[in-house]
Amino acid sequence: IRDSRTPRLVARPQVELYLPSGAELEHRSRRAISRSTAEEPALSGRVLTLRLRPLAPGATARIPVTVRWTVAGTLRGLGVVAYAADRPRAASVVPSRILVVTER
Repeated sequence: IRDSRTPRLVARPQVELYLPSGAELEHRSRRAISRSTAEEPALSGRVLTLRLRPLAPGATARIPVTVRWTVAGTLRGLGVVAYAADRPRAASVVPSRILVVTER
């Protein structure tokens, strides 16, 4: 029996970002994201799904996600949840943030 506490390679890490209303992912941003991921980013509604390259134990991945905002105001709840595609209940969470978008 394999010990589940043993660090292991995460073969297919997946990140889902819930984009708030008014956020637009431009073509240039998609290309930049694609250079850092295993597959093209998938946008379904307001959910951006990123499939990352395999991660060794203790490894990190930094993905540049640049969005354009079409509305002004205060946005809350921009948290990120990351999990392995084969273990969706084992998640890492980046806390939510507050972002203020000003009119220009």
